[in-house]
Order: sequence, then C-alpha cells, then structure tokens
Amino acid sequence: MLATLALLVGCSSSEGLVPDSASEPDLVPVGTPNLLVLLLDDVGVDKVGVYARDLSAWGYAPEHLPATPVMDGLAEHGVRFSDAWATPQCSSTRAGLMTGIQPYRTGIGSPIPPAPELSEGATTVAEKLAGTHRSGTFGKWHLGTTGDPEDPVPFLDLLGMAAAGSAEEPSTAEHTVNPLRHGWEHYSGGLGGDICTSDGQGGCVGDYMNWVAVAGDLAWTAEGSAQPVASVWHEDRFATEQDVATTLAWIDTLPSTDPWLALVSFRAPHVPHEDQTPQGCTTSDFDPETLDEEAVMFQTMLECADTHIGALLDGLATRQALEGTLIVLMGDNGTSTVAGEGTFATERRGKGTTYQSGIQVPLVVTDGGTWLQGQGRDATHTTGLVAEPGRVIETPVLSLDLHATLVSAAGGSPDDNLDSWDLLGMIGDPQAPAPDRVVYTETFREDQAGRNGFAAVRDAGGQKLFLNVQRRDNEDGPCLSRELYDLTQDPFETRDRAADSDAAEDLDALTALLSLVQEAGGDWTAVEDCPLE
Repeated sequence: MLATLALLVGCSSSEGLVPDSASEPDLVPVGTPNLLVLLLDDVGVDKVGVYARDLSAWGYAPEHLPATPVMDGLAEHGVRFSDAWATPQCSSTRAGLMTGIQPYRTGIGSPIPPAPELSEGATTVAEKLAGTHRSGTFGKWHLGTTGDPEDPVPFLDLLGMAAAGSAEEPSTAEHTVNPLRHGWEHYSGGLGGDICTSDGQGGCVGDYMNWVAVAGDLAWTAEGSAQPVASVWHEDRFATEQDVATTLAWIDTLPSTDPWLALVSFRAPHVPHEDQTPQGCTTSDFDPETLDEEAVMFQTMLECADTHIGALLDGLATRQALEGTLIVLMGDNGTSTVAGEGTFATERRGKGTTYQSGIQVPLVVTDGGTWLQGQGRDATHTTGLVAEPGRVIETPVLSLDLHATLVSAAGGSPDDNLDSWDLLGMIGDPQAPAPDRVVYTETFREDQAGRNGFAAVRDAGGQKLFLNVQRRDNEDGPCLSRELYDLTQDPFETRDRAADSDAAEDLDALTALLSLVQEAGGDWTAVEDCPLE
C-alpha cells in the first residue's frame, strides 16, 4: 500500500520530575479532545536537548546547545518519535500538515513564492474538523496571502496597510486572508515567510520587535451574513510572546464546552537571527562577546521559544483548558547550517536538502493531563490517547502524518487517498504495527528549465537513498545523482555506499520504493543518472 510521507513535532526541566505513578490519581478520559499543535521554525534534532542527547552517542558535542526544559518535559511525559522526517522547506511541510499530501501533489516544493500558494481545492485539517472543533491558527502562515481572484481587493497590501495603522487602530479591509480561505475560523500573526516591516533591497527588513501583524476573522453583518475582515498593523511587541498572547486571547473567547484546534506556528528561531537575551526569556548564561555568532543568537531565540511554550501551557492550565488536550510539538525542517554546529554545519547540507540534517526533526505527542501530573500539579482529565508516557517510537514517520493523526484524534476518519498515515495507533498502543508505507520526502523548484531539487526514500531497516536532480551546463537536461547511506551505522551520512560492491541489493530495493512514488505522480525524479566523474 502506498500511503506516503509526513512528519511531526515537544515544560520545566524534566529531570527527576516524574512522581511515583502509584501516587498519581487516575485521570478520567474526556469525550472529544482539544488539539494543540506547536510548530517550530528551522529546528532540527540537533537543537532540542532530548534529541541532542541521542546524537551524543555518535560524537555530537555542540558548544551552544539551547536549554529546552519545556520541550524535554513534553517528551518525558509523552511519546517521542526519534526518526521523523519533514520536508526540507517550511511551506512544503506546512502544506503537508494542512492537507496530508506530498509536495508533488500540492505543487508546493519550495517556499512561497516561487512555489504556488496552497490551492483551495485541497481539504485542510481545519475543514475536516469543522463539524467538531473551533479552529484558530497563530504566528507564521507562509501558505499564501491572496484572496479569491474575484475579490474586489485581490491582494492584500500588508505593508501599505500597516503603515497607515497601529496596534490601537489597525487598518482594516474586507478581505479574506488566506487562512480563512482554508477553513480556519481565526488567524493572527504574519502571512509571509519572513518577519518584516518593509521590503528593502534584497528582501524583508524588520525584526522580532518590529514587524507587520495581520489578523483575520469573520465579522457578522446585521443581515446575518459573514463578512471576512482583515486587520493589519505595525507591531512592536516581541513576536514570540505575541504568538502566545493571541492564542490565549482566542481561547478566552470560546465556550468551555467547545473543543478546539489551535495551530501555533512560532516564527522563532527563523532568521533574522538575533540576540534575544534582552527579552528576559533565555535561560542560559552567555558570554557577551559571542552574542553576534549565529549559533549563539539561535540559542537565545530557541530558549525564548521554549520559555514561551511553557507560558502557553501554564496559561491554558490556568484556564482549565489543558486537561483533555492533545499536545503535538514539531519542527518544520532541519536547522540552517549557519546556525548549526559540528556535522550540522556542513556546507551544502542542512535546511533545504534531504540529508538528515535538513529533514530529521523533533516530533513529540503529549497528553495535557499527564503533563500536568508530571509537573506535580493536580489534574483530573486526560485524552486517553497517549499510552506509556516517556516512550520513544523508532518507527520512521513523516510530518504530513500529522494531518491524519489529528483527524483521527478528533474522532474523524482520515481520507484513504492521502499520503498521510494515522499515527494514533502507535501513540496509544506500544504493540501497534508500524505503517506499511513508503517513507519519502522532497523539495523542488520549477523554472523554464524544469525542476531541480532533492528527494530521499528510506526503508524500515535504516537504508536511505539520497537523490539530487541537478541541472547541467549543456543541452542534455537535468540528471540524477544518487547516494546511499546506512543510517544505523552512519547517522551523519559521512560515507556514501552507492558504489560499494555489497550495496547493489539495497540500492535496487530503494530504487523499487522510489518507483512506487513515481507511479503515484512523483515522477520529477525520473531522469537519467548523472555520468560518473
């Protein structure tokens, strides 16, 4: 069966915080759980403590590893997927989470733009859950900004509107911002890929204290019809803090009896990399002379994100909204090499490629009630969906599996024609069988010369085929180069086995898996092999 591709995503220090299970009161399962998805930007397994400890067995010893006690605590009191793949780019991963289908089906193989915006023809997780859950998405969207081409205002001039408004009196327009076109009831954050206030030469200009904020909602007219309204303003509140504040403010508007789906997509620690120690949310001591180094700035940013995730969980607990909530933490792609250390700083790897450093991401699923008990707090309710907290699941999974998993957790039935696999069985049952599927991911760009980019396919035994479709400086068209790695013995992919005499069988088996992807429509990699040098 070809159900391809996906990936997934982790509060105070988890060391020694688990009380004796015999002293914990039994939690009562709720009917329909709330769903909280925490998505981090440009965070691979090298930057989260509980994952970095796995890598230390292979010699990984970074000097600037962020302190992530909140994420580590979510992993200790939930289940952690040790081998989750995302796509190498943010827009394609986000599109997969929304739709449950591969980039070659959505057409979103790279950041938007140049990739096309998410099609309204694709059914999103918010639309699937519209009958059971209120929905809000916060922070980074990066799946499009335009509305219906027939709208009187077909494109939202965010920068121009923000210049004319303020946080107290934002500019408004009757315009369906992109998340509302895809089933979300409420949106607040930034629609684009970067955090910015203006277009400067070479891109966005702005920072985490100086950015354009957008909110979208449905305003009901006196006649009872829904009128989409967008509000835009210049924001000087720390963006990571703002993402949490707007999420909690939205929760306050909901009846306590309504289940909800909240997707909180933190912009942090995406560029611009900044020293965020002045925000008072970092937890490590820093040498002032190093604060202009990329890895150190990244460290301050991720520690702030970890602190504010803790603030979000605390805020939900205060509102009695964390019990009966399923929490998912995930990274959208690997860490950029400019912020990486050791093998994760290797040139031409990391974010944007299908090497492990570009696609292996943290993915943690935790029950809110169990997490509260793990912090020594009172709790009475659980989702009943997470079995044996503290477990590590080694089965390879994909970020787009989150789509089917959320639909299933809400009591729905995932569509059979998706590439997304429902992971709820493994989350709730340690004996559940592994998915029978092709584990594949990709990134590509399209231009007049065709497509080029990276792809990867792996088997359950840890053999991985890395693919690079590259242009040539002649008229022969693109060609395909292949590299073969044994991840069980070489997790940092230092030795290409493709030319080894004993690798032919593995290479043939992985090529057969790739052919299944190509038959399903992912045929852009079906080009001739590059000549051997």
